[in-house]
Amino acid sequence: MVIKTIKSTEDRAQRTERLARYLLIFTTLYALGSMLCLYGYTQLGLNNFGDVVSGFSARSVGMGSTGITTINDASALAVNPATIVNITADKMILSATPSYILFEEKENLLDITNDNVYFQLTGLGIAVPIVRNKFVIGVNNSPVLDYSYRFLWTALSQTMQKISDADIVASGGLRKTDIGFGLKIVDELSVGFSYGLLGGKPLAEYELTSYSNNLPSLKFADALSTEYDGHCARYGVVFNQSNYTFGGFFQTPAIVKYYIAETETGSNLTT
Repeated sequence: MVIKTIKSTEDRAQRTERLARYLLIFTTLYALGSMLCLYGYTQLGLNNFGDVVSGFSARSVGMGSTGITTINDASALAVNPATIVNITADKMILSATPSYILFEEKENLLDITNDNVYFQLTGLGIAVPIVRNKFVIGVNNSPVLDYSYRFLWTALSQTMQKISDADIVASGGLRKTDIGFGLKIVDELSVGFSYGLLGGKPLAEYELTSYSNNLPSLKFADALSTEYDGHCARYGVVFNQSNYTFGGFFQTPAIVKYYIAETETGSNLTT
């Protein structure tokens, strides 16, 4: 009886040690992933006019559009529509991912300053189980191209006199709204389909001012507006076998039409 008690105590100690080890590994990976996401926000993305920031949530944008979903995440429709069958809720489920983007970059050369501080909704999804764990429909809205950007540029002479400065402000972008469903054929097989509607109207405004003897002499302004309209389809499949899950999707080439409108103005400020 004493031997069994000692063995049971040793088993519990080993299980506790393994659990602590797994927890440490998970915490380390999570911290590393968080740092990578932060680095993706502040250095790799959302810093140039027209950057591709395709993603269905803040996490996917920060990790370079990596498609990672979780159970009960309505935004999964944007990755693989077959996965929304895994939603366990009895009624409607809403997944919203707000993001507050902070970015700042300064270069000593020519006194260049680039500031980005703005709010963005990087993911909004709604899913409704028609038949729980069997048939789920959903809608998701996510960014494809982000144009929120500001760039300030000042050129100085060797005597520190102002030569020119420029101010570029851009806003808006291209977003995609997915409407689709997930259907469980059997316990081991789920399929899904979504239809994506692409649209957006980004605006870029450019203003350049030239100086003579530190006084404004010439001003030039330009506004460029682009309107997008398109669509695409996505097919998904998920296989569940024992403790393993395999899945994939196929998306048709997106057909996008765009219209460009540009206005230019210039004025001589010298008298």
